[in-house]
Amino acid sequence: MKFKRKTSLEKGRLDIAPLVDVVLLLLIFFMLTSSFITPSGLRVDLPAASAIEPQERDHLTVAISEEGEFFIEDRPVSPEALRDRLAASLAAFPGRTLILEADRGSRHGTVVRVMSQARELGWEKMAIAAQPDQGMGNGE
Repeated sequence: MKFKRKTSLEKGRLDIAPLVDVVLLLLIFFMLTSSFITPSGLRVDLPAASAIEPQERDHLTVAISEEGEFFIEDRPVSPEALRDRLAASLAAFPGRTLILEADRGSRHGTVVRVMSQARELGWEKMAIAAQPDQGMGNGE
């Protein structure tokens, strides 16, 4: 006696839950690693100091590279145009603080010249940027 089998093939369903988990993990991984990319711009090696006070938000940043190049808000400025830019910024926003980010290897005379120009133009509040001292005791 022969029995007929009633077998039918059903189409399988693809479970996408593991696929969604993998995609979300990849998304999280790329989001976290992309935040560690260093921003482009001027790299200034600031000197360390033990007494640092955070500055208010309303300020103008002038960076001086080791080679003596000037940057205002990360944009290069010629030495001749620096004075005009400082005067224009002070006229537009009186009472701002001028923050000098001078590289550790920059010349002292360059920093003093910028501070002198700013004082002549009427800048009353100036600060020199520094990194917090990590207690290395190397006297820098």
